[in-house]
Amino acid sequence: MSKNIPKRPHETQVALGIVEGTSITHKFGSNHTVGTSLVPITKGGVMQMPTANTSLEVVSSDNTNDKAGGAGALSITFEGLVESGGDWIDQTETIVLNGTTSVALTKDFIRMNRMFVASSGAYANPTTPSHNSTITLRVAGVGVTWMIIDAENGFGLGQSQQGVVSVASGKKLLIHSKKITVETGKPLTAFLFVRENAADVSTPYSGVMRTKQVEHGLEGPTLSNTKFPLGAFNGPCDFGFMGVLGTGTAEVGIDFEAEIVDLTEA
Repeated sequence: MSKNIPKRPHETQVALGIVEGTSITHKFGSNHTVGTSLVPITKGGVMQMPTANTSLEVVSSDNTNDKAGGAGALSITFEGLVESGGDWIDQTETIVLNGTTSVALTKDFIRMNRMFVASSGAYANPTTPSHNSTITLRVAGVGVTWMIIDAENGFGLGQSQQGVVSVASGKKLLIHSKKITVETGKPLTAFLFVRENAADVSTPYSGVMRTKQVEHGLEGPTLSNTKFPLGAFNGPCDFGFMGVLGTGTAEVGIDFEAEIVDLTEA
């Protein structure tokens, strides 16, 4: 006997993965040192946007636990985009750590959306983290940093914190909600930027970074839910936030939800 199951809202169906060609991404990030110069709202202010696939490596600050047989992070999963034939394609890779000895990724990426601990030698609980180190993704050969997973008071967070996202070719990005947080008494101006045509890497570049929204004088948490989603933005594209304070230095956080529609499956 079949049950009478009520129809779920579209958002719930997307989250459950039962809407063909549509997915949801929840992105969050913070920058602890936003000041009076415009900077990305990402962990460490890092936002790398190369024009070609780049060889990368991952390394930990812990040479005891974050390696085979250790009690910390054993492997890291990376989710990003690889350029192939002029298209940007979603790719995922998992790499086994070797402590403070860097390990090369087998794929070269043009963008990285997130990295997270995939396996650990510890069964984590509120007093024992899955890692307690800083894990860094950087250009091969001890190059510039692309992304980090860090620890808060020695407790590993297990996930990167990048308030930006890049979308593959053949997909569209729609923003449904966002929240920006900053200390009271330190007014923030936040800029939302979008770069469509991001795969155009020859001058004159058609893939310019365009400001799509500016919010002035933000203090405390500011939540925005729009009646109609912001977008749709055509992939390959970059989407993210930058911020500047009127005075002093403060931590700024961004949290947003985006719907990604794959036109090749629609």
